[in-house]
Amino acid sequence: LEKMTSGAYLGQLMGLTLQGAARAGLLSPDCADVVRSLSGLHLRDAGALLDGQDDGLLRRLRAGAEDAEVIEAVLGGLTARAAGYIAAALTAVMVTGDMGRSPERPAAIMTEGSTILKFARYNRDLRRELGALCGGVYSRYWRIAHGTDANLKGAAAAVLMDADSGRVL
Repeated sequence: LEKMTSGAYLGQLMGLTLQGAARAGLLSPDCADVVRSLSGLHLRDAGALLDGQDDGLLRRLRAGAEDAEVIEAVLGGLTARAAGYIAAALTAVMVTGDMGRSPERPAAIMTEGSTILKFARYNRDLRRELGALCGGVYSRYWRIAHGTDANLKGAAAAVLMDADSGRVL
């Protein structure tokens, strides 16, 4: 799950998706030529564009107004879809693990990377999808928590926990 939400993965996927849009003729010839030559797309650039803070991505892609609309639709759709898949996976973990049944004890979704922290559009889409599926359909409570070394600490806790009783050894 962690790798599917990493900025490197999403950025690469966004670059490949834009290249597909270029091959499909959805972009102007100038913009399509630049997009096809991309070796990848950095999530920081895509995130800034979708968060309304384009730092020059459209200029570098030689994108006109119509290209900008297509690029924003493609990247925005991909972001929403990725958030939906991650929300479904997180909801499945909560339901299967019987977590987050009360507002006093919400399930904690630990994050430590920059994707959720720095990519506002993805953060918003993920929270929306979690609210609709996890909260709306399955009546589960959750919160997104940020920490350092969360993966390492989680692995250490799992090693020290008895699988049958759930107690720390």
